[in-house]
Amino acid sequence: MAIYKLSAILGTIIMGIGSFITCLATNEGLITLGNGLLVVSIIMMGFGYSKWQP
Repeated sequence: MAIYKLSAILGTIIMGIGSFITCLATNEGLITLGNGLLVVSIIMMGFGYSKWQP
């Protein structure tokens, strides 16, 4: 159960970082990096919250 909890919490943190990067970036490469982080965080959170529900 700990792996699901860790995945959900890390996914939430990565989503915050990715959205912050995407919103404030002026360079196209950084925008793409932020969008990639958002996609990864959605996958991680989906995995984590599928088994662990606070």
